[in-house]
Amino acid sequence: MAKTPVTSAHLSRRRFNMLLASGLLAHGCDRSNRLAAPLSDDFEIVDFHSHFAPSGFKTFNPQGANVPAEIKRVFRELTDLEGLYASLPAQGVTRRVINTPMETLAPKQAENSAQLSRRINDALHETCAASKGRLLGLATIDAYLGDGAAVELERAVLELGLLGAFVESADGDQIISSQAARPTFEMAARLGVPVFVHPVQDTTHARKFRLSSFYQTNLARASINSIALADMLEAGVFDELPNLRVCFTTFAINAILFGGLMEMTRPDAASLLRRHVYVDTVGVNATLIRATADVLGVERIVLGTDWPVFTGYSIRSRLIEACKICGFDDQQRNAIASGNARRLLKLEVN
Repeated sequence: MAKTPVTSAHLSRRRFNMLLASGLLAHGCDRSNRLAAPLSDDFEIVDFHSHFAPSGFKTFNPQGANVPAEIKRVFRELTDLEGLYASLPAQGVTRRVINTPMETLAPKQAENSAQLSRRINDALHETCAASKGRLLGLATIDAYLGDGAAVELERAVLELGLLGAFVESADGDQIISSQAARPTFEMAARLGVPVFVHPVQDTTHARKFRLSSFYQTNLARASINSIALADMLEAGVFDELPNLRVCFTTFAINAILFGGLMEMTRPDAASLLRRHVYVDTVGVNATLIRATADVLGVERIVLGTDWPVFTGYSIRSRLIEACKICGFDDQQRNAIASGNARRLLKLEVN
């Protein structure tokens, strides 16, 4: 019997399975890398994934005795500009790329999503302009509006100086790979800006499964983000738009692993992922970073904190520790910390 050639993809899958079998992956570490050379702590951090609601916007503040205090804190801090600035040195972050999810906001009376999107983007422009380079912005786009969404993205990038699009994985029964969202992706590809595809809550999970609120929220959002990425592959979005670059959160890890390791239903899935997809770290977890690097490469990982969800610890220290666990050197660590985001957003090179 002829031997099957061992490829880099086989090695990645083998390494992943070995980690699973040994129980190391479940603990977020590879003990063989614990003796790696120390990493320096003098480097830039660009946080690609931070949420903020500018002045003049009201959030859907959750009320009631059953709402966890931590959730109330997150919604309260979404509008806290002073807290946002204070979080930079507190977490060791140099600059944050901020976005404003429409699902967290209460629109004005009779205001439709197109009007809300435009109002958000004007306010994001003002917030970033006043930040002296500490804040960068992604335009909030309702991609399901079709051509109108593309027009707003063009305005936000060319007139307001925002650096890309922030879109939701799904809207009701529509997923981001639908034809309605195609004009947004076409415009992003033409402008050469990235699209950040963010998880949203799926109400069907709440109706069908009766899990505790923590698992309900996070598993539902992870499912939607994974499905969105998988269907972009299957629907041919990347084939049609070779210049398109998208960023998903590590909530989409299922689609990343299935696409990269099991090749789903198309043999070129892994190569398409490596060409089009970036992934943000959402809080910085060594297990997820290592798995993503095995599939996409370190050059496709951007640091993301999901502020103000993840607070109370140093992102800088957490990234250094995660990179030690993964066996990354300073160059790889710096790429995750800022280099990859700079390339994706076309920022000036240090």
